[in-house]
Amino acid sequence: MRARREKRQAKKNKIRNIMRIIITFLILGTIIYIVYGVYNESKIKFVQEEKNDIQEKYSRISTETIIIDDKHKLERKVPETYLNYKVSARIEIPKLNIDSNVLEEYSKEGLEECVSKYWGPEPNEVGNYCIAGHNYGRKNMFGYLGDLEIGDKIYLSDNKNGKYTYSIYEMYRVEADNTNPLNQVTNGKREITLITCSSYSEKRLIVKAVEE
Repeated sequence: MRARREKRQAKKNKIRNIMRIIITFLILGTIIYIVYGVYNESKIKFVQEEKNDIQEKYSRISTETIIIDDKHKLERKVPETYLNYKVSARIEIPKLNIDSNVLEEYSKEGLEECVSKYWGPEPNEVGNYCIAGHNYGRKNMFGYLGDLEIGDKIYLSDNKNGKYTYSIYEMYRVEADNTNPLNQVTNGKREITLITCSSYSEKRLIVKAVEE
């Protein structure tokens, strides 16, 4: 009888030990699950915050207001294309009410639509940025360049450097095949040259301006 009782007691103790082990594993599993849940939630929150920061950053970039720096603040973004032509910059001449895109590549077809870069560096870089346009009387053409005077202001904007102010220092006419106005020797200055037809296309009116 005694041996049987001891055997039953040993069996009970064994069951208790097994239950303790099971309960211990359940407790540990619950703790691990809770900790993992908190970690995973924090990770998801961090990733979402990073995503929101990136979206906010790109949202700021894509707005119509871009600030390059205080001096060269760009009031509105220069479009990438105009009538399927790539755009290099935007030119403003308040005295003539000109506010026009400047096409990136010079072509006969593009020149019928808008003024175009003819020669030189990127806009608002050191060098002589040359712009050609027909002498049509449209807002995006050079029909009234002859009404400008020394000291008049020209504004050139691009999405890389911002908006620069140029002051006219010289105006003259040359033969149609004269390439001297395209000269890139500017002594480290930023200059722009405007070119349009004159005297029934026999000559070219040249307007040269330097950064203020």
